[in-house]
Amino acid sequence: RERLDLVGVLRRRQRQALTLAATHVDEVQVFTATADEIFETQEVTIEAAYGQVVAGNFSVYFPDADVVAFEALATVTRGAWALNLTLPRANNDKGPMIYDNFTTACIPWNAPAEDVAAAIVATGFAASADDVAVARSGTGAASSNYGYSWTISYDGFQGKIPPPRAHLCAAEVYGYAGKAAGANVTVAPAPDRYGVRGLGTHTAKATIVVGATAKIVEGAFRVTVDRGGPNTGGRFARNSTCLAWDASA
Repeated sequence: RERLDLVGVLRRRQRQALTLAATHVDEVQVFTATADEIFETQEVTIEAAYGQVVAGNFSVYFPDADVVAFEALATVTRGAWALNLTLPRANNDKGPMIYDNFTTACIPWNAPAEDVAAAIVATGFAASADDVAVARSGTGAASSNYGYSWTISYDGFQGKIPPPRAHLCAAEVYGYAGKAAGANVTVAPAPDRYGVRGLGTHTAKATIVVGATAKIVEGAFRVTVDRGGPNTGGRFARNSTCLAWDASA
């Protein structure tokens, strides 16, 4: 006789949960773009109304320029900076030069270009907004060192302008205490690929001739130089001391 044992199995439905997890890692991606350098060709057009004749001369000028950069170590919640500009002028047509200083009011750290230009004009440094051109670049994000930069071109001035100075008025940077710890503002000359800033086709070159109707025994002369533009009001004028009539170069 055979014995048959039956074993019962209870069937039970199971519900399983599958969880996928990963460690969060900040990803930094670098995108690099390159392009061939192409030298620009500028076209100058001189026009006149129908029936009129064009006469006279024209010149091409490359104004001096500086770049003001506001930078921070993290996100900026509030900040401001000011600019101090200098213009030399003659001291009553003789003696050493006098340097007039012009300081702007505090400018917001993310101010648009037109506000920076207006702040400079308000100091009296420039006669009008046409004498100063400002262009802003940057995003205020990490790619721009959490700030912006402003290129200031001195369109209404001839020659080199004394470098301005900038200082922080206030700054609040996330994670940093004190304006000096988390933010900074600097000034540097604008890039000058060909070394032509402050020069133009109308940059004066003069030859001084000392002559007489008889032999010169003793004599002297003085040179007055005004390198300012039409809107500077003579603030760039400078007179030399008296030079001997036969002075060396």
